[in-house]
Amino acid sequence: MKGRWEDRSAAVVEHDCGKGKAVYCGFSPGLCYRMTEDRGILRWMRKLAAGAGVVPAWNVTKGKDVVVQELETQDGGRLVFLFNMRDASQEVEARAAHGKLGSVESIGPSARKLSVAGRTLKTRMEPLGVACARVGSNVGK
Repeated sequence: MKGRWEDRSAAVVEHDCGKGKAVYCGFSPGLCYRMTEDRGILRWMRKLAAGAGVVPAWNVTKGKDVVVQELETQDGGRLVFLFNMRDASQEVEARAAHGKLGSVESIGPSARKLSVAGRTLKTRMEPLGVACARVGSNVGK
Protein backbone atom coordinates (compact mmCIF):
# COMPACT_ATOMS: atom_id res chain seq x y z
CA MET A 1 0.00 0.00 0.00
CA LYS A 2 1.46 3.34 -1.09
CA GLY A 3 -1.07 5.75 0.35
CA ARG A 4 -3.89 5.87 2.90
CA TRP A 5 -6.89 8.05 3.58
CA GLU A 6 -7.30 9.77 6.95
CA ASP A 7 -9.38 6.78 8.18
CA ARG A 8 -6.34 4.56 7.30
CA SER A 9 -8.12 2.80 4.41
CA ALA A 10 -6.22 2.25 1.15
CA ALA A 11 -5.99 5.26 -1.17
CA VAL A 12 -3.20 3.98 -3.49
CA VAL A 13 -2.18 0.35 -3.93
CA GLU A 14 0.71 -0.94 -6.06
CA HIS A 15 1.32 -4.54 -7.13
CA ASP A 16 4.30 -5.82 -9.12
CA CYS A 17 3.26 -7.78 -12.22
CA GLY A 18 6.01 -9.40 -14.29
CA LYS A 19 8.21 -6.58 -15.62
CA GLY A 20 5.77 -3.85 -14.61
CA LYS A 21 3.32 -2.96 -11.90
CA ALA A 22 -0.32 -2.14 -11.47
CA VAL A 23 -1.34 0.98 -9.56
CA TYR A 24 -4.88 1.41 -8.25
CA CYS A 25 -6.02 4.80 -6.97
CA GLY A 26 -9.19 5.27 -4.96
CA PHE A 27 -9.52 8.69 -6.62
CA SER A 28 -8.86 10.32 -9.99
CA PRO A 29 -5.32 11.78 -9.90
CA GLY A 30 -5.90 13.87 -13.03
CA LEU A 31 -9.12 15.37 -11.68
CA CYS A 32 -7.50 16.05 -8.30
CA TYR A 33 -4.67 17.91 -10.03
CA ARG A 34 -7.09 19.93 -12.18
CA MET A 35 -9.13 20.92 -9.12
CA THR A 36 -6.23 21.72 -6.78
CA GLU A 37 -3.25 22.44 -9.10
CA ASP A 38 -1.17 20.60 -6.48
CA ARG A 39 2.22 20.15 -8.20
CA GLY A 40 2.92 17.17 -5.92
CA ILE A 41 0.18 15.18 -7.67
CA LEU A 42 1.60 16.13 -11.06
CA ARG A 43 5.14 15.11 -10.02
CA TRP A 44 3.81 11.78 -8.71
CA MET A 45 1.93 11.05 -11.98
CA ARG A 46 5.01 11.95 -14.04
CA LYS A 47 7.17 9.70 -11.87
CA LEU A 48 4.77 6.79 -12.41
CA ALA A 49 4.73 7.40 -16.16
CA ALA A 50 8.53 7.69 -16.36
CA GLY A 51 8.88 4.45 -14.38
CA ALA A 52 6.75 2.77 -17.05
CA GLY A 53 8.95 4.19 -19.82
CA VAL A 54 6.41 6.81 -20.88
CA VAL A 55 7.85 10.18 -21.84
CA PRO A 56 5.95 13.24 -23.05
CA ALA A 57 6.15 13.89 -26.79
CA TRP A 58 7.02 17.55 -26.03
CA ASN A 59 8.78 19.35 -23.20
CA VAL A 60 8.35 23.07 -22.62
CA THR A 61 11.90 24.31 -22.07
CA LYS A 62 11.09 28.03 -21.86
CA GLY A 63 7.87 29.65 -20.68
CA LYS A 64 5.36 28.99 -17.93
CA ASP A 65 1.83 27.62 -18.13
CA VAL A 66 2.27 26.46 -21.71
CA VAL A 67 0.41 23.42 -23.06
CA VAL A 68 1.62 21.54 -26.15
CA GLN A 69 -0.77 19.32 -28.07
CA GLU A 70 0.21 17.24 -31.09
CA LEU A 71 -2.25 15.72 -33.56
CA GLU A 72 -1.39 13.33 -36.39
CA THR A 73 -2.73 14.07 -39.85
CA GLN A 74 -4.01 11.46 -42.34
CA ASP A 75 -0.86 11.76 -44.47
CA GLY A 76 1.48 11.05 -41.54
CA GLY A 77 2.33 14.66 -40.78
CA ARG A 78 1.71 16.36 -37.46
CA LEU A 79 0.03 19.52 -36.26
CA VAL A 80 1.65 20.94 -33.13
CA PHE A 81 -0.30 23.50 -31.11
CA LEU A 82 1.25 25.70 -28.41
CA PHE A 83 -1.20 27.28 -25.95
CA ASN A 84 -0.09 30.14 -23.72
CA MET A 85 -2.35 29.83 -20.67
CA ARG A 86 -0.97 33.00 -19.08
CA ASP A 87 -2.57 36.41 -19.25
CA ALA A 88 0.78 37.85 -20.33
CA SER A 89 2.95 37.55 -23.42
CA GLN A 90 6.06 35.40 -23.12
CA GLU A 91 8.88 33.72 -25.02
CA VAL A 92 8.15 30.02 -25.45
CA GLU A 93 10.29 27.08 -26.48
CA ALA A 94 9.05 23.50 -26.81
CA ARG A 95 11.36 20.59 -27.58
CA ALA A 96 10.24 17.38 -29.30
CA ALA A 97 11.26 14.31 -27.30
CA HIS A 98 12.28 12.26 -30.34
CA GLY A 99 14.00 13.02 -33.62
CA LYS A 100 14.40 16.24 -35.54
CA LEU A 101 11.30 18.10 -36.64
CA GLY A 102 12.34 18.08 -40.29
CA SER A 103 10.18 20.30 -42.46
CA VAL A 104 8.08 22.77 -40.46
CA GLU A 105 5.52 25.30 -41.65
CA SER A 106 3.93 27.86 -39.34
CA ILE A 107 0.20 28.23 -39.83
CA GLY A 108 -2.35 30.57 -38.34
CA PRO A 109 -2.05 34.15 -37.05
CA SER A 110 1.26 33.55 -35.27
CA ALA A 111 2.97 32.10 -38.37
CA ARG A 112 5.45 34.95 -38.81
CA LYS A 113 6.70 34.52 -35.24
CA LEU A 114 7.52 30.78 -35.11
CA SER A 115 11.09 29.56 -35.63
CA VAL A 116 12.68 26.12 -35.50
CA ALA A 117 16.06 24.93 -34.28
CA GLY A 118 16.64 21.15 -34.44
CA ARG A 119 13.88 19.64 -32.29
CA THR A 120 12.78 22.95 -30.77
CA LEU A 121 9.93 25.28 -31.74
CA LYS A 122 10.43 28.89 -30.59
CA THR A 123 7.97 31.76 -30.56
CA ARG A 124 6.83 34.85 -28.70
CA MET A 125 3.25 34.22 -27.65
CA GLU A 126 0.58 36.76 -26.91
CA PRO A 127 -1.50 36.51 -23.70
CA LEU A 128 -3.76 33.44 -23.94
CA GLY A 129 -2.37 32.93 -27.46
CA VAL A 130 -2.18 29.89 -29.72
CA ALA A 131 0.59 28.99 -32.18
CA CYS A 132 0.40 26.12 -34.65
CA ALA A 133 3.03 24.37 -36.77
CA ARG A 134 2.62 21.75 -39.47
CA VAL A 135 5.44 19.21 -39.16
CA GLY A 136 6.44 16.38 -41.49
CA SER A 137 5.04 15.02 -44.74
CA ASN A 138 2.15 17.47 -45.16
CA VAL A 139 4.26 20.65 -45.12
CA GLY A 140 3.49 22.95 -48.03
CA LYS A 141 0.31 21.14 -49.05
